[in-house]
Amino acid sequence: MTHTNVVRSNRALFFPFDAGSPRHDLFEHISGLGPLRRRDFEEHSVAGEIIFRVETDYTPTSREDEEARIGTLAYALKKLGDAEMAAEFIRHLNAICEEGDARSRQTTAGYYYKRINEVGALTALIEMGELAQALSALNAQTETTDEEESEADVSDDSSEGEEPHRHSAFEIELASICRMARRSHASQFQHDDLAAYLDGLEESGASVEELDTAFTWHDHLDQYDENGAILMMSSTERTVSCGSVDDELTEDDLPFEAAHLAAQIRKDFASGVEIGTIWDEIEAQLGILFPTTSRKVKRDEETGGETTVTVRSQANAEWRALSRRILEQVMAECQADFHLRGLRHNREYRKLHRALRITHDTRQVSEIMKGAFALRTSGMLPLNLFTALVTAAKLQRARLERLPLSKTALRLIREINVASERKLRFLKWAMYGENKKDHPIHTLAAQEQARIWQALKAR
Repeated sequence: MTHTNVVRSNRALFFPFDAGSPRHDLFEHISGLGPLRRRDFEEHSVAGEIIFRVETDYTPTSREDEEARIGTLAYALKKLGDAEMAAEFIRHLNAICEEGDARSRQTTAGYYYKRINEVGALTALIEMGELAQALSALNAQTETTDEEESEADVSDDSSEGEEPHRHSAFEIELASICRMARRSHASQFQHDDLAAYLDGLEESGASVEELDTAFTWHDHLDQYDENGAILMMSSTERTVSCGSVDDELTEDDLPFEAAHLAAQIRKDFASGVEIGTIWDEIEAQLGILFPTTSRKVKRDEETGGETTVTVRSQANAEWRALSRRILEQVMAECQADFHLRGLRHNREYRKLHRALRITHDTRQVSEIMKGAFALRTSGMLPLNLFTALVTAAKLQRARLERLPLSKTALRLIREINVASERKLRFLKWAMYGENKKDHPIHTLAAQEQARIWQALKAR
């Protein structure tokens, strides 16, 4: 007999219960997941608070990835059409961009492909060869052995005819470092636009908060692209960010007395009530539900007098703090929700969406969407909110079409199923348009009328 774990949030899904045995805890967690949750658990991973999945056999399609191909031999073969010219192009490109970064290689290759289109492949290759030769001359190395360099260092320190003096360990180490410094290349692609931007911010007298925000953005840019993807080292593999882990506490952790406050926050937020007013009302209700102080009358047995003392409840204070923390997260979820933000900040969207949800006739759905299109044309309804209304209209249509038929519709369908040919001709005439206005079909909703007409066509 298998059991299924109760997964209230994605944190409970991706973090198995820790009972002290990692392998047993993992197997116990997997065995209790359903097929869909187990697939999510196995296909996704968690890095800190970010949920991601690895996509293999990934073919680059973005503009940045297309630019990364420009410095490959396959791209050169496709562009030049000649194997020898392509090999010569890549050889010169490697010599020019030696020790340069990928961005510099892309820029250089793009420039010379443009030169090939302007002056021809042969002339462009000659220019590349001349530049590569000039750069190699700047980085020319003299092949010498360590013994020769040591003798040269010693001869520099001692005059002719004088007996060379013994070098200390510090002088020997310094000479070794100088030899390694002489072997380094002089020309490199060291310019970094992001570093220059950060340096410019610091020189212009930016505040500490602005610098912190810039550095945070710079750190995030090293890991994520604009689409939320974490690009890996392999060109055929990437990891895609799929969201973040939920907070450890969820709405289900609210005390029973305060469970209704989460729905109240969502309702007030969508209705446009100011945030300060919402929290004032929440604090007032929490104070009533979990009073932290109370007055108690204490009787003195010796004197018979009564005194009033103030008693503080630590348990209620903890319940109140817990409820406040969970409700703050509910508010953060509301502020991050696209639909709730639209309801809060756009009155027309709120009216149209409410009208869609309370209607019971697909014909009214069409009329509401005509009004939404008119508002979209006049500019009072943004495109993203209009798209959300279109989706809501489709869902409402599907919801109404799945509703059970009314008694009147069922009676008409039974009448159609047992009717003769003559009666069917009469029903077809009576139900069409306004031929017979008092016919019961004209009192039904549009989705029920469609079902009745389908039954009539089937006969």
